Amino acid sequence: MAAHVYGHIDIINDPNELQALIQKTVDFCEGYYEEKWVPEFTTPFIQGLMNGVVEFQIFITKIESKWKLSQNHPLERKKTPYKVFED
Repeated sequence: MAAHVYGHIDIINDPNELQALIQKTVDFCEGYYEEKWVPEFTTPFIQGLMNGVVEFQIFITKIESKWKLSQNHPLERKKTPYKVFED
């Protein structure tokens, strides 16, 4: 399947929002570990990492999708993916 998503982007330049997003992401990703990593946002290392992150939102206005199963192959081969679903 191919998908094209259209819209406009909004860059968020608020350091507090970025910190909250990073914390939310860390909480989600570290949630499965007994010892969770806790970012110390005041350290130069974390501040340097945050300088390299751009937070943004995409406001979607249009989505287009298309199934593209074996489109460049002979007819018999094109039927192969569909046979899986027939059984």
